[in-house]
Amino acid sequence: MKRKNYFSLVVLGFVILISSFVQGQDRTEDHSTVYFYRPAKSFIFGTGSVNLNIIIDGKKIGSVLDGTKLEYTLYGEKEIKIKCVGNFAAGNVGKPYVKTIQVKNGKEYHITLSVLSISATIKGTILEGAKLKEIQTKEYVDTILVDEKEVKSEKEEVADQKPQKSKADRLKELKQLLKEELITQEEYDEARKKIINE
Repeated sequence: MKRKNYFSLVVLGFVILISSFVQGQDRTEDHSTVYFYRPAKSFIFGTGSVNLNIIIDGKKIGSVLDGTKLEYTLYGEKEIKIKCVGNFAAGNVGKPYVKTIQVKNGKEYHITLSVLSISATIKGTILEGAKLKEIQTKEYVDTILVDEKEVKSEKEEVADQKPQKSKADRLKELKQLLKEELITQEEYDEARKKIINE
């Protein structure tokens, strides 16, 4: 009997250990990642000071200078429009790079960006195979997303799109909770005051 209990405890411990390990893994099946790289040396004198603003589906996500990279996570499988605009002295310059790609969950997309000439024509190249391995061996400084405090994740944006209940509806629900004696009169009065003062 003791042997059976000991065996059950060992199996239970093993199951708990495996499940905690699996939960700690980064789950890539619900998102894709796009990496933007800007080579460290510009080929044309003066183009290194051109900042490249990266815009996905009309929303600026960040920018890259020479020798930097930017990582951006997308949730859900969809078609996205990438636009990279050169910016110098607070004004847009040159011809932007525009590309539409279909992203799939669990995949990574790697794009190098460069400025071709003093007119700031931007070139983008989607990397695969040997070219991807070559770019990944180089050192890049990570770029921070545009004001991370203000940028909401796509999951938060989807949650924000849910319709909000009106004050009247929330007050009705609150009154119903009081009638069903699920909350006290004091809790009702406090919650009612908060809703009315919003």
